Amino acid sequence: DYTFDSEDDSGPLINPSALFVNNTVGYQFDERSMIGFNLEYDYQDRKSLHFMPAYLNFQYHIITSDIPFFIRGGYGRLLNVGTSFEKGTLYKVGLGAQFYDDNYKNSIHLGFDFTRKRFGFKQEDKLSSVSIFLEFMVF
Repeated sequence: DYTFDSEDDSGPLINPSALFVNNTVGYQFDERSMIGFNLEYDYQDRKSLHFMPAYLNFQYHIITSDIPFFIRGGYGRLLNVGTSFEKGTLYKVGLGAQFYDDNYKNSIHLGFDFTRKRFGFKQEDKLSSVSIFLEFMVF
């Protein structure tokens, strides 16, 4: 049987270790679904890794109300744009909510993403991360 002690509460709940900057150009088919092309810069601080993913993503609103909730997924390549950038593949899945402005034109997306990157020799190196995203959508 496991018991909690003072050592269990010695670290932070969330330990930021990466920065992702993403730009998406997309098309919204209807009020539920959209597709987008993403170009992103990722920096992983702990191992000083640089990534430049280019990927397609699909987003689907599972609840359409005043605050719609959505799921999304994406797949793409890690581009080799320089000697310090890793080459490989990426996939991600996420869950979030969309908050509209007063005239329902622009919005903010807030949620969580799980990302898996495969890179290195024969793509045997793997990096998984869970991230909190905050995005601005402009029409």
